[in-house]
Amino acid sequence: MIIQEFNLKKIAVLVILTLLLGLPATGFFHEFGHGATAILLGGRIDHIWLFPGIELFPDLGFSLIDEFPCNLGGCGISGLNADWKVSVESLMGSGCTLIAAYLIILWPFLREAHWSTCLTITFSLPFAWDIILYSTLPLAGLRHAVFLGGEVPEPLIAARDLGVSYWVYFSALIFHVLLFHTLLVRVWRKKKIQNVIPSDKGIDRTCAGHA
Repeated sequence: MIIQEFNLKKIAVLVILTLLLGLPATGFFHEFGHGATAILLGGRIDHIWLFPGIELFPDLGFSLIDEFPCNLGGCGISGLNADWKVSVESLMGSGCTLIAAYLIILWPFLREAHWSTCLTITFSLPFAWDIILYSTLPLAGLRHAVFLGGEVPEPLIAARDLGVSYWVYFSALIFHVLLFHTLLVRVWRKKKIQNVIPSDKGIDRTCAGHA
């Protein structure tokens, strides 16, 4: 079973890498999705900041923004002149991380990956779970990331305002959960098979996966 192929050391490495690399990258891509979508729709970015108070735009620096104690990041948008544009911009925060999750997890199937399975999981997993948590936890009275993040289900509300019914939205969300984690298991097993196949030089492949 896939769980038996993990040991405590690997789990600890994955948790540490996810906290140090995966979560900050998820926050960045989430806010990037808001900003990039706003620009494509004719709006503009007023400011972008990430937890724990790092300003990325308009000035790079560190400041204690009023929203900092509870939120993971923020992207101030203006200039969107239609309600549907605002809804699309709101949806594409988690939408951007969702797209990134599948690009990362599908890459090992398209060609031999030059990074480790650990890094694939580190980045793809929090990216994929961004929309899952943001759509469900606020409905239970929690925040986007349990104690931090938005208090309302941003992608769910945006999809509703675009005419997507709740049952269609949650059906798609369940499909995403099943599909992504199926791919995740296959990536892990694919790497385990590669590890026991000798390379051209007669050296066993290792979990490190260096180029």
